[in-house]
Formats: sequence, C-alpha cells, structure tokens
Amino acid sequence: MNKILRPIEQYRFREVENQENGIIYFEVYDRYTDEVVFQDESFAWCIHWIIEEEVGYETRPNSKDKEPKL
Repeated sequence: MNKILRPIEQYRFREVENQENGIIYFEVYDRYTDEVVFQDESFAWCIHWIIEEEVGYETRPNSKDKEPKL
C-alpha cells in the first residue's frame, strides 16, 4: 500500500535538550523513519513548519492522490 500521507499525519515534533549546554530545542521528525527534517529553539516555528508543509500539500496538483476534504 503506497498511500501518500498528509504532512500533518507524517510529521511529529519532540523537545530535545542539548546535554552540553542545556539549551532546549525542538525537532520535527518523520514518524516512520525517525529522520529529523526541521529543528528550532522555538516550538512555534516547528508547528509553523508542519502547517506550511500541510498547506503545500493541499495546493499540489496531484489531487487524485489526496484524501477527500470533509
């Protein structure tokens, strides 16, 4: 099954503390591969990144691969 996931389904974020200097930052990662795709010290920027990916997904021309909007 090769279903294309929406970014809101595919990506998650987590809080990470740097052990060397104690700075806390946030990572956005792919929940299936655990690959980090974005990181920032601001939680809001991580949420913004996921929203931007979702908006980009919604405007792609491949509408046949997307789930129907409710």
